Amino acid sequence: MLVVSAQYLEAIRMFIKLFPRTSKGFLLASVLTLPVFLAGCPAGNNLTQAPTSNPGIPAVSRAVTTIGPVSQISGGSGTGFSLVVNGTPYLVSSSTQITVNHKTATFSALKPGDIVTVRSSASSSSSSRDADAIDSNAEVQGPIASIDTATNVLVVLGQTVHITNTTLFDKSITGQALSGLKVGDSIEISGQFQANGSIVATRIESATPGQYEVTGTVSNENSASFTFNINPLVVDYSRATTIQGFSSGAPANGDLVDVQGTTLNSGTLEATQLSNATNAASQNNKQGDDVNVEGVISKFVSITHFTVAGQAITTNSSTSYENGSSTDLAANVQIQVEGQLDANGVLVAQQIEFHSQPKVEISASVDSVNTTHNTLVVLGLTVHTNASTRMVDDSSTDLQSFTLADLQTGDYVDISSTQDSAGTLTAVKLERENAHTTVQLDATVDSVSNPNFTMLGLTVSTDSNTQFVGTSATNFFSTAKGKQVNVHGTMNGTGLTASKVEFDN
Repeated sequence: MLVVSAQYLEAIRMFIKLFPRTSKGFLLASVLTLPVFLAGCPAGNNLTQAPTSNPGIPAVSRAVTTIGPVSQISGGSGTGFSLVVNGTPYLVSSSTQITVNHKTATFSALKPGDIVTVRSSASSSSSSRDADAIDSNAEVQGPIASIDTATNVLVVLGQTVHITNTTLFDKSITGQALSGLKVGDSIEISGQFQANGSIVATRIESATPGQYEVTGTVSNENSASFTFNINPLVVDYSRATTIQGFSSGAPANGDLVDVQGTTLNSGTLEATQLSNATNAASQNNKQGDDVNVEGVISKFVSITHFTVAGQAITTNSSTSYENGSSTDLAANVQIQVEGQLDANGVLVAQQIEFHSQPKVEISASVDSVNTTHNTLVVLGLTVHTNASTRMVDDSSTDLQSFTLADLQTGDYVDISSTQDSAGTLTAVKLERENAHTTVQLDATVDSVSNPNFTMLGLTVSTDSNTQFVGTSATNFFSTAKGKQVNVHGTMNGTGLTASKVEFDN
């Protein structure tokens, strides 16, 4: 009598799910050849996993790969879970394989701002897809070496990290702001690479001391000493127990690599695991598979040769552009690219959308919410939201699943928004916070009429109690028009009375 283990049966179930056929002969062949398939099964199902370039993402017969920041998380209480990445909702079920920092995790470990790779086994014309696998790894994890609050820059494991008005801070950080961090704190950073190798942080949270991870581009590779650099950080991989994904068996200059280690010795990271992260979207994929990637152009050679989130991209005469044109492609430009992989693993762009940087900051109580039109009114200003708006609940309510529908009139919010040529405000980040007694507005000054000025059509009044930081009232009113200004104050009906005014750095 043939005895089959539970793991073996689970593997058969996974095999049929990934490669459905109606033929009994095919099924028999599947069972007989299953030992070959077992080598590629994900570890999360208690099956032996052969080394791959990305253990968190299993290969599928028809792949749709999405790489970008998590913008929204919703569901629960029997309704199922979903998360939105690059504007696309993904349904998460008990069969979805989730890994965070190379370890099996649950859905609760995923947060807005995390950079994730989501795999779906088939394209769908519906508004959402089923997520087969979700993988999230920090760009850098380790102790803070330095903090510059004037430029909003910190250094971790030799990597320069930029904090912007869209960076999300976890509740584990005091005040959920840069001011809550100090040199020596161990943190984990998700983010997007710039052309100089620095990282624009999308999310920061506390991390376990003594665990190190860094992703970056190899330079100064020395095969004799088994060392290389990621920016100024020296990596020693002579004792690494796992080295995977390199065609030559070892990293080469220019490779994007992910390094893990547990020892930092005089500024040198001793690697325990080393994997190739170059062309992440094409790993375990094949020609013709769909890819959607969002990030900063970290390497730009020409409009037909550039890199985003480690993925090589090319364009052709069929590529369409939104909010820009091919001449706008350049290093450090934020874009979202959709297309298909070619035979060399290069993403051939079908559509490229340019993303504007938020120039408006609003911190105030909500006047009203319209879930039908996906808008809210704050300070009398209508702000639009969409699937790419990063939404997080930092209030004492602390909802993991948080969308516009959870927002109530009177809730205090912190919004980072773009403004188009028509004046329409669209939120890139929306955080619900505990109530504050003051409001804040950061925007361009439209007009000046001492002692008042307007921003976004809102009248801002100053008086003898208003503090002008870094300038005088006289100088401010003579130079403010057209400049970015930050205002703290209180509402006075339809206007704002300023307690503090300063030019935005």
